[in-house]
Amino acid sequence: MERSSEIFVMKTLSHCGKTIGVIFALSTEADPFVARLTQVTETRATSVTILEGSLGDRRVACVVSGIGIKAATHAASMLIDGHRVGLLISAGFCGGVDPAIPRGAVVLPTRVTRDGAPSLLLDWANESSDSDCALTRQLLFSRITNAFVACDTIETVDRAMCTLEEKRTLAAGGAHVVDMETWAVADLAHRQGIGCISIRVVSDCAGQPLSPEVLQLGKPQSSFHRFGLAIRMITRRPRMAADLWNLWEHAVIDSRALSKAIEAACSLLPTPRTSSLPTSLGH
Repeated sequence: MERSSEIFVMKTLSHCGKTIGVIFALSTEADPFVARLTQVTETRATSVTILEGSLGDRRVACVVSGIGIKAATHAASMLIDGHRVGLLISAGFCGGVDPAIPRGAVVLPTRVTRDGAPSLLLDWANESSDSDCALTRQLLFSRITNAFVACDTIETVDRAMCTLEEKRTLAAGGAHVVDMETWAVADLAHRQGIGCISIRVVSDCAGQPLSPEVLQLGKPQSSFHRFGLAIRMITRRPRMAADLWNLWEHAVIDSRALSKAIEAACSLLPTPRTSSLPTSLGH
Protein backbone atom coordinates (compact mmCIF):
# COMPACT_ATOMS: atom_id res chain seq x y z
CA MET A 1 0.00 0.00 0.00
CA GLU A 2 2.82 2.42 0.85
CA ARG A 3 4.47 1.83 -2.53
CA SER A 4 1.25 2.67 -4.38
CA SER A 5 0.97 5.79 -2.23
CA GLU A 6 4.43 6.89 -3.33
CA ILE A 7 3.62 6.28 -6.99
CA PHE A 8 0.47 8.40 -6.67
CA VAL A 9 2.34 11.23 -4.96
CA MET A 10 5.05 11.21 -7.64
CA LYS A 11 2.39 11.37 -10.35
CA THR A 12 0.26 14.14 -8.88
CA LEU A 13 2.99 16.31 -7.36
CA SER A 14 5.14 16.59 -10.47
CA HIS A 15 3.60 20.00 -11.18
CA CYS A 16 4.65 21.24 -7.77
CA GLY A 17 8.21 22.01 -8.77
CA LYS A 18 6.79 25.53 -8.75
CA THR A 19 6.47 28.10 -6.00
CA ILE A 20 4.58 27.04 -2.88
CA GLY A 21 2.17 29.77 -1.80
CA VAL A 22 1.47 30.06 1.94
CA ILE A 23 -1.36 32.26 3.21
CA PHE A 24 -1.54 33.34 6.85
CA ALA A 25 -4.21 35.54 8.41
CA LEU A 26 -1.93 37.15 11.02
CA SER A 27 1.73 38.11 11.22
CA THR A 28 1.92 36.29 14.57
CA GLU A 29 1.23 33.05 12.72
CA ALA A 30 3.65 33.83 9.89
CA ASP A 31 6.75 35.25 11.56
CA PRO A 32 8.59 32.05 12.62
CA PHE A 33 8.13 30.44 9.20
CA VAL A 34 9.14 33.58 7.29
CA ALA A 35 12.30 33.68 9.42
CA ARG A 36 13.24 30.26 8.00
CA LEU A 37 13.35 31.58 4.42
CA THR A 38 16.55 32.76 2.76
CA GLN A 39 17.16 35.11 -0.16
CA VAL A 40 13.87 36.86 0.54
CA THR A 41 12.43 39.43 -1.84
CA GLU A 42 9.48 41.68 -1.04
CA THR A 43 6.66 42.57 -3.42
CA ARG A 44 4.01 45.10 -2.44
CA ALA A 45 0.68 44.28 -4.05
CA THR A 46 -2.75 45.82 -3.50
CA SER A 47 -3.11 46.02 0.32
CA VAL A 48 -0.78 43.04 0.91
CA THR A 49 2.96 42.39 0.96
CA ILE A 50 4.27 39.14 -0.53
CA LEU A 51 7.58 37.73 0.69
CA GLU A 52 9.22 35.17 -1.58
CA GLY A 53 12.29 33.20 -0.62
CA SER A 54 13.99 29.82 -0.54
CA LEU A 55 13.32 26.95 1.84
CA GLY A 56 16.14 24.60 0.97
CA ASP A 57 15.69 23.86 -2.74
CA ARG A 58 12.08 25.01 -2.80
CA ARG A 59 10.67 28.44 -3.60
CA VAL A 60 8.03 29.71 -1.19
CA ALA A 61 5.89 32.85 -1.35
CA CYS A 62 4.17 33.98 1.85
CA VAL A 63 1.47 36.56 2.45
CA VAL A 64 -0.38 37.80 5.52
CA SER A 65 -3.93 38.30 4.30
CA GLY A 66 -5.84 39.50 7.32
CA ILE A 67 -8.82 37.68 8.81
CA GLY A 68 -11.76 36.34 6.83
CA ILE A 69 -13.00 35.04 3.49
CA LYS A 70 -12.64 38.29 1.54
CA ALA A 71 -9.10 38.99 2.76
CA ALA A 72 -7.94 35.41 2.12
CA THR A 73 -9.42 35.36 -1.39
CA HIS A 74 -7.67 38.62 -2.27
CA ALA A 75 -4.30 37.46 -0.93
CA ALA A 76 -4.54 34.11 -2.70
CA SER A 77 -5.39 35.90 -5.95
CA MET A 78 -2.30 38.09 -5.59
CA LEU A 79 -0.12 35.00 -5.11
CA ILE A 80 -1.57 33.23 -8.14
CA ASP A 81 -1.42 36.29 -10.38
CA GLY A 82 2.13 37.32 -9.52
CA HIS A 83 3.94 34.04 -8.81
CA ARG A 84 4.36 30.63 -10.42
CA VAL A 85 2.32 28.87 -7.74
CA GLY A 86 1.88 25.09 -7.89
CA LEU A 87 0.32 24.63 -4.44
CA LEU A 88 -1.50 26.86 -1.95
CA ILE A 89 -1.26 26.26 1.80
CA SER A 90 -3.81 27.89 4.10
CA ALA A 91 -1.86 28.11 7.36
CA GLY A 92 -2.46 29.49 10.82
CA PHE A 93 -4.33 28.93 14.05
CA CYS A 94 -7.78 27.35 14.34
CA GLY A 95 -10.38 26.58 16.96
CA GLY A 96 -11.08 23.05 18.10
CA VAL A 97 -14.67 21.79 18.15
CA ASP A 98 -13.96 18.04 18.44
CA PRO A 99 -13.21 17.21 22.11
CA ALA A 100 -10.73 14.54 20.96
CA ILE A 101 -8.38 17.15 19.48
CA PRO A 102 -6.24 18.87 22.15
CA ARG A 103 -5.07 22.46 22.30
CA GLY A 104 -1.73 22.82 20.52
CA ALA A 105 -2.36 19.97 18.07
CA VAL A 106 -1.19 20.46 14.48
CA VAL A 107 -3.94 19.32 12.10
CA LEU A 108 -3.99 18.57 8.38
CA PRO A 109 -7.69 18.39 7.39
CA THR A 110 -8.94 16.25 4.51
CA ARG A 111 -11.71 18.61 3.44
CA VAL A 112 -13.14 22.05 4.12
CA THR A 113 -16.81 22.93 4.51
CA ARG A 114 -18.75 26.17 4.70
CA ASP A 115 -22.42 26.78 5.44
CA GLY A 116 -24.35 27.02 2.17
CA ALA A 117 -21.33 26.12 0.01
CA PRO A 118 -19.97 22.86 -1.46
CA SER A 119 -17.50 20.76 0.50
CA LEU A 120 -14.00 20.88 -1.03
CA LEU A 121 -11.20 18.31 -0.88
CA LEU A 122 -7.89 19.49 0.51
CA ASP A 123 -5.03 17.70 -1.20
CA TRP A 124 -1.74 18.29 -2.97
CA ALA A 125 -3.28 17.91 -6.44
CA ASN A 126 -6.56 19.52 -7.49
CA GLU A 127 -7.64 16.47 -9.53
CA SER A 128 -7.38 14.06 -6.58
CA SER A 129 -10.22 11.69 -5.72
CA ASP A 130 -11.24 10.62 -2.21
CA SER A 131 -9.24 7.40 -2.56
CA ASP A 132 -6.21 9.29 -3.89
CA CYS A 133 -6.39 11.65 -0.91
CA ALA A 134 -6.45 8.68 1.45
CA LEU A 135 -3.34 7.20 -0.18
CA THR A 136 -1.45 10.48 -0.03
CA ARG A 137 -2.39 11.11 3.57
CA GLN A 138 -1.45 7.55 4.59
CA LEU A 139 2.04 8.16 3.27
CA LEU A 140 2.20 11.61 4.84
CA PHE A 141 1.20 10.43 8.30
CA SER A 142 3.50 7.39 8.10
CA ARG A 143 6.46 9.71 7.55
CA ILE A 144 5.70 12.64 9.85
CA THR A 145 3.26 11.33 12.45
CA ASN A 146 5.10 13.29 15.12
CA ALA A 147 4.09 16.54 13.42
CA PHE A 148 0.40 16.10 12.61
CA VAL A 149 -2.81 14.93 14.29
CA ALA A 150 -5.40 13.18 12.12
CA CYS A 151 -8.34 15.46 11.33
CA ASP A 152 -11.10 15.12 8.75
CA THR A 153 -13.07 18.35 8.39
CA ILE A 154 -12.26 22.01 8.92
CA GLU A 155 -15.21 24.38 8.70
CA THR A 156 -14.73 27.96 7.59
CA VAL A 157 -17.03 30.45 9.31
CA ASP A 158 -17.66 34.18 9.01
CA ARG A 159 -17.02 35.04 12.65
CA ALA A 160 -15.15 33.57 15.60
CA MET A 161 -16.94 30.80 17.49
CA CYS A 162 -16.70 32.04 21.09
CA THR A 163 -19.10 29.97 23.16
CA LEU A 164 -19.11 26.28 23.98
CA GLU A 165 -22.61 25.99 22.54
CA GLU A 166 -21.44 27.36 19.19
CA LYS A 167 -18.59 24.86 19.15
CA ARG A 168 -20.90 21.97 20.00
CA THR A 169 -23.23 22.96 17.16
CA LEU A 170 -20.36 22.87 14.66
CA ALA A 171 -19.18 19.51 16.00
CA ALA A 172 -22.69 18.08 15.62
CA GLY A 173 -22.55 19.09 11.96
CA GLY A 174 -19.37 17.08 11.40
CA ALA A 175 -16.63 19.68 11.88
CA HIS A 176 -13.47 18.89 13.84
CA VAL A 177 -11.80 22.31 13.75
CA VAL A 178 -12.87 25.77 12.61
CA ASP A 179 -11.21 28.75 10.94
CA MET A 180 -12.15 31.81 8.86
CA GLU A 181 -10.03 31.46 5.69
CA THR A 182 -9.40 27.93 4.39
CA TRP A 183 -12.56 27.55 2.29
CA ALA A 184 -11.77 30.77 0.42
CA VAL A 185 -8.25 29.63 -0.43
CA ALA A 186 -9.41 26.14 -1.44
CA ASP A 187 -12.25 27.50 -3.58
CA LEU A 188 -9.91 29.73 -5.55
CA ALA A 189 -7.34 26.94 -5.87
CA HIS A 190 -9.95 24.53 -7.22
CA ARG A 191 -11.17 27.07 -9.76
CA GLN A 192 -7.59 27.69 -10.90
CA GLY A 193 -6.66 23.99 -11.04
CA ILE A 194 -4.11 24.30 -8.23
CA GLY A 195 -3.62 21.95 -5.28
CA CYS A 196 -4.51 23.24 -1.82
CA ILE A 197 -3.92 21.96 1.71
CA SER A 198 -4.56 23.45 5.14
CA ILE A 199 -2.12 23.25 8.03
CA ARG A 200 -3.48 24.57 11.31
CA VAL A 201 -2.58 24.62 15.00
CA VAL A 202 -5.45 24.38 17.49
CA SER A 203 -5.19 27.54 19.60
CA ASP A 204 -8.33 26.87 21.66
CA CYS A 205 -9.84 23.43 22.25
CA ALA A 206 -13.50 22.41 22.18
CA GLY A 207 -13.95 22.98 25.90
CA GLN A 208 -12.36 26.43 25.92
CA PRO A 209 -14.60 29.48 25.31
CA LEU A 210 -13.13 32.68 23.89
CA SER A 211 -13.58 36.04 25.58
CA PRO A 212 -14.39 39.17 23.53
CA GLU A 213 -11.19 40.76 24.86
CA VAL A 214 -9.05 37.99 23.40
CA LEU A 215 -10.75 38.41 20.03
CA GLN A 216 -9.95 42.13 20.07
CA LEU A 217 -6.25 41.37 20.60
CA GLY A 218 -6.31 38.92 17.70
CA LYS A 219 -7.40 41.50 15.16
CA PRO A 220 -4.79 42.94 12.74
CA GLN A 221 -3.27 46.04 14.36
CA SER A 222 0.07 47.59 15.18
CA SER A 223 2.10 46.24 18.09
CA PHE A 224 1.75 49.62 19.81
CA HIS A 225 -2.05 49.54 19.54
CA ARG A 226 -2.19 45.92 20.72
CA PHE A 227 0.01 46.74 23.72
CA GLY A 228 -2.20 49.69 24.65
CA LEU A 229 -5.30 47.54 24.39
CA ALA A 230 -3.76 44.90 26.66
CA ILE A 231 -2.86 47.53 29.26
CA ARG A 232 -6.42 48.86 29.27
CA MET A 233 -7.77 45.32 29.71
CA ILE A 234 -5.48 44.67 32.68
CA THR A 235 -6.40 48.03 34.24
CA ARG A 236 -10.10 47.18 34.06
CA ARG A 237 -9.62 43.56 35.16
CA PRO A 238 -6.22 42.89 36.81
CA ARG A 239 -6.73 39.12 36.79
CA MET A 240 -6.52 39.25 33.00
CA ALA A 241 -2.75 39.71 33.27
CA ALA A 242 -2.25 35.97 33.78
CA ASP A 243 -4.69 35.15 30.96
CA LEU A 244 -2.91 37.46 28.54
CA TRP A 245 0.48 36.03 29.50
CA ASN A 246 -0.79 32.52 28.78
CA LEU A 247 -2.27 33.72 25.50
CA TRP A 248 1.04 35.22 24.41
CA GLU A 249 3.00 32.15 25.52
CA HIS A 250 0.66 29.82 23.61
CA ALA A 251 0.86 32.01 20.50
CA VAL A 252 4.66 31.78 20.53
CA ILE A 253 4.62 28.01 20.98
CA ASP A 254 1.86 27.49 18.41
CA SER A 255 3.48 29.66 15.74
CA ARG A 256 6.73 27.72 16.10
CA ALA A 257 4.88 24.41 15.82
CA LEU A 258 3.09 25.75 12.75
CA SER A 259 6.39 26.73 11.15
CA LYS A 260 7.87 23.27 11.71
CA ALA A 261 4.75 21.59 10.30
CA ILE A 262 4.73 23.72 7.14
CA GLU A 263 8.42 23.02 6.64
CA ALA A 264 7.80 19.28 7.08
CA ALA A 265 5.00 19.35 4.51
CA CYS A 266 7.09 21.32 2.03
CA SER A 267 9.90 18.79 2.39
CA LEU A 268 7.60 16.13 0.90
CA LEU A 269 7.17 18.05 -2.34
CA PRO A 270 9.34 17.60 -5.44
CA THR A 271 12.07 20.17 -5.89
CA PRO A 272 12.18 22.38 -9.00
CA ARG A 273 15.43 20.72 -10.06
CA THR A 274 14.32 17.11 -9.83
CA SER A 275 10.48 17.11 -10.06
CA SER A 276 10.62 13.90 -8.05
CA LEU A 277 10.05 12.89 -4.47
CA PRO A 278 12.77 13.59 -1.88
CA THR A 279 14.93 10.57 -1.17
CA SER A 280 13.61 10.45 2.40
CA LEU A 281 10.33 9.14 0.98
CA GLY A 282 11.91 6.30 -0.92
CA HIS A 283 12.96 2.84 0.29
